[in-house]
Amino acid sequence: MIRLIWGAIVMGIVLGISIGFAINGWDVEGIMAGLLSILILVGISSFFYGKYRKSLQESHS
Repeated sequence: MIRLIWGAIVMGIVLGISIGFAINGWDVEGIMAGLLSILILVGISSFFYGKYRKSLQESHS
């Protein structure tokens, strides 16, 4: 499941930058906004995954 999520994130980064570059040329602001949103998404998903793992460990103890 996690591999699928990370694969989708990486593909989203590559496609977003490639399409943005092909349409608008070198758009640094767009690339930075995209990377910032992806960073926020990764942070939120990592936080909830950590909570999920912790709850699994507590339920098995």
